[in-house]
Amino acid sequence: MPTETCEACGATFSGETREEFVSVALDHYSTVHPSWGLKQISIENWVDAKDRVSEATERLDSIGNVEVHQVTADRIDDALRFFDHDAFAGNAGWAACYCMFYHRDDPQTNGNNPWRKNRDDLAQRLREGSTIAYLAYVDGKPAGWCNASLRSAFPVRRKGSEDDEVGVVACFVIAPPYRRHGLSQKLLDAAVEGFRARGIKRVEAHPVIGNEGDAPNYHGPLPLYLGAGFEESERDEKTALVVKELSS
Repeated sequence: MPTETCEACGATFSGETREEFVSVALDHYSTVHPSWGLKQISIENWVDAKDRVSEATERLDSIGNVEVHQVTADRIDDALRFFDHDAFAGNAGWAACYCMFYHRDDPQTNGNNPWRKNRDDLAQRLREGSTIAYLAYVDGKPAGWCNASLRSAFPVRRKGSEDDEVGVVACFVIAPPYRRHGLSQKLLDAAVEGFRARGIKRVEAHPVIGNEGDAPNYHGPLPLYLGAGFEESERDEKTALVVKELSS
């Protein structure tokens, strides 16, 4: 196993085998960064991800033709491969999520699952239609993802009897080479039109306020929504609620 460096404190650790590396890393994070609450499965997921995520992290100056498609049954394998290799290039610590975080009753438990379980659960949700998602393809290659499902699909967002009548744009993931080329805008437009086609009259999103950088803005940045006709309804210290009412 190679030597790795803790991004938080600069400490290095290594091991002769995968098991030894996991043990050394777990001891470090448990001792030096106990507030992170990392468990053995979190370290194992991270180690596995280091071997499978792409090394392509440099943004491209220009990109080719972009098409956005809903993830129907024939595109589930494309979505899974996107999360396997490209979605979290340069961010292996998040690569076990498979966009299942907000589908859990307790989102924090998602990081305690083996990544293959999260992968399988996402595939099942896509097959049965309880997760509605879109892929942005660049020259035929999946390059971006948006999870835009009914509010009833997200336990922490549920409010009551109208949950099946409200759409929620929950998460974006754009592979690093394709960022800042307008893919999130195209995905958002497709998600809104998808809700409209389903007869949904109201779409919500929860952008985080004041975040800088790509990973913390996985809900989509506030200006993205305001530019697409969403209106800010309320906010707390960290998050805004933005809403778009749809006509038929």
